[in-house]
Amino acid sequence: MIIVHAAPVEDVLHLWCEAPPGGEEPLVPEPGRGLRGVPLHPYDAGLEGAADALSAAGIDLTSVFSEPVLLAAWLPSAGGRPCPSSPLVAERPRGRLALKPWAVTGIPLDPDLTIALLSACSGAPVLAPGISVGPDLTFWAAALKLAGALVARERFLPDVHEEGDGWSARWSLVLPADETERLMGWVRQMPPAARALSLDGRSPPDIPSARCLTGFLGGIVDHVVRTCAGQHPGASRAPHGPASLHDRWLHALLSPDARLDGTAQELKRFAAEVAAWRRSLDRAAQSPFRLCFRLDEPEGEAAPWRVRYLLQPVADPSLLVPAEEVWRGSREVTRALGAEAGDLREHLLAQLGQASGLAGRIEASLREPAPSGYDLDATGAYEFLTVTGAALAQAGFRVLLPAWWGRRGAGARLALRARVRSPELGGGSGLSLSDLVQFRWEAALGASP
Repeated sequence: MIIVHAAPVEDVLHLWCEAPPGGEEPLVPEPGRGLRGVPLHPYDAGLEGAADALSAAGIDLTSVFSEPVLLAAWLPSAGGRPCPSSPLVAERPRGRLALKPWAVTGIPLDPDLTIALLSACSGAPVLAPGISVGPDLTFWAAALKLAGALVARERFLPDVHEEGDGWSARWSLVLPADETERLMGWVRQMPPAARALSLDGRSPPDIPSARCLTGFLGGIVDHVVRTCAGQHPGASRAPHGPASLHDRWLHALLSPDARLDGTAQELKRFAAEVAAWRRSLDRAAQSPFRLCFRLDEPEGEAAPWRVRYLLQPVADPSLLVPAEEVWRGSREVTRALGAEAGDLREHLLAQLGQASGLAGRIEASLREPAPSGYDLDATGAYEFLTVTGAALAQAGFRVLLPAWWGRRGAGARLALRARVRSPELGGGSGLSLSDLVQFRWEAALGASP
């Protein structure tokens, strides 16, 4: 019986295995400096158990990009023994529980192997007879699907990161308010064992759950986008002749090697330029307020339909403030939203500027001194219900439609559904997004979304 676990260490997922005691002593790596004096986990399955688990997932241990290492697993313990994750491994020890480090054999997995392992574990309680998937590994398998969905929704932008003593071209996450809310739900579901590993046995890992999850998602998103984009002809071909730093950046974004060449001063200046280019998008994604669009029905036979702009605090989704009130900047509005009038206007105008690229009528409304919405005829209202509203919602804005539009029997309507399936993958390189996530889009007339 082997139970497979996994947790990130410095944003690299490491696998370790648990098995009942007995038989020969497991083969384990030499302890590092930070593990001196940390007792070996009595249920550690060692290299043999890890090799069996990887083999069940279709991965050869020899394909691991780095040597296995001993890691500190910080686990609830009592009576001088760690608590097993399952009674099939051993009985739970009696006594007062305390968090203590135990040395376990960790197998570092690069992004290709991470995707292969987690795809094999997706929705499967066992990898093979006698090899079970632990709840921490199950969590990371579900997080892989989340990473694929973020790629499919294009929640990423090119960036420059300082890493160690150099700089790298990376694809980084950009999460609007709705994605951030959803991400916090994932953080609350993270099992403690999913971030229980560290290189040092002197103090438990202090990385927050949110940072642990975003680090994992960011690594997978960068790898998938880089691999997918790099499959285009000529994408990984180095620029001919003397290349500008911008050209070298584009090349590094599309090639397996993300490192950027250049002087420290040149790279710092370029990173500042990229940060300035991203600033408006990053500010909108991190804004404490969210722009909403509400389609109001005509108040009379000759009256038009109207799309109204509203501002919503991310922390209190029940509060919706019309744009007219934001432009006025009354004391009641600033008190309710907890921000200065100038800041509220800035958030509203910045997000309207982003939304203007999705709808020409929004762009036209920005010519007004205090845009609060725009009028529509019946044709325009139908277009908003079926096309424009969906585009705005997909971009992260909140769209409020008449209640009757969502009821069954309210008339024919067009719904778009995505079915996402993560197939089992091998451990080879060259994965594309179509390999990771397969989408089947269905246009269903009169069906519920």
